[in-house]
Amino acid sequence: MSPKMKRLLAWVPMLSVIPVAVRTAAVWDRLPQTMASHFDFQGNPNGWMSKTGFTVLMFVILVPVIALLAVIADRISRRRPLAGWGMIALTWATALLMVFVFWATIDANLYHTRLAVSPVWVL
Repeated sequence: MSPKMKRLLAWVPMLSVIPVAVRTAAVWDRLPQTMASHFDFQGNPNGWMSKTGFTVLMFVILVPVIALLAVIADRISRRRPLAGWGMIALTWATALLMVFVFWATIDANLYHTRLAVSPVWVL
């Protein structure tokens, strides 16, 4: 596979920010002013913050983590192709996990339910 294709595959997970942003914007008016933002191992809320603070923190975590992993995957792919594939897979898995967690947190606040933590433990 060409280095350009590997680079593209390393950076595609950055697009995962888009559905999170669209979802947050779509439900913004329905979100409570104070959101549950931290949950225990059973999915019960045990930390809260404002919805604006949560949204800012969500993107402050999501964007740099995925970007850093993409840079690392891109650099490793150039020197060690097999390890590069592993980093690309890790970047994708991390992006999917983070999107799931933030999406589930929004759902837990919208529907006043426990956070579904079992998929996180499976991953």
